[in-house]
Amino acid sequence: GLDAFHANPNGDLQMFCNNEPGLWHSLGCPLTSGGAYRWYRDELCQHHAAAAKATGRNVYDLMGEILDDEMIRLEADNTETPNWIEAFKQATEFARQNKRAVYHLYKSVNHSYLERYLYNAIYCKMENLVNQRARGIECSQKEKRIMSEFYTFALMGEIFHWLNTDMKTNIEEWVSELDSLINGITTDILKK
Repeated sequence: GLDAFHANPNGDLQMFCNNEPGLWHSLGCPLTSGGAYRWYRDELCQHHAAAAKATGRNVYDLMGEILDDEMIRLEADNTETPNWIEAFKQATEFARQNKRAVYHLYKSVNHSYLERYLYNAIYCKMENLVNQRARGIECSQKEKRIMSEFYTFALMGEIFHWLNTDMKTNIEEWVSELDSLINGITTDILKK
């Protein structure tokens, strides 16, 4: 470690206190996740940036609201068709067609917008699926919510794995296998 703090007016290195009292260490790293989100803003959200500027609002807040509005639309459109498999296939096809934008958002500091969007979008479909399977079965709302969340987190985990493998794994095959399992066990679990 360094024995003293060293000013760095150009910002080429970051200075951090060491775990040893009185020592410092410097770190040179590219802080690019904000740049990725800026790219997303500049390349894909130009009209939102103009709207934010015209109204004096923060463009990133506006971009987050766009995802929030999409979640509201999904909840309002939570019908039994398309089924969750079709909805999932549509989403993965959209991700492939917009791969650069998806990766920039996924790898940005604001990926929580994407996570929240995925959770809400998937949960709507899983809740619908579990409610369909629970018809005629005596089970609590809490039990149905737990099942819906379980399936939601399983799908989110697989989506993040898929993104981390550069969309090279066959996620549709995994989802088809999961659908077979869900069809076979959801009703049995709820009956317990």
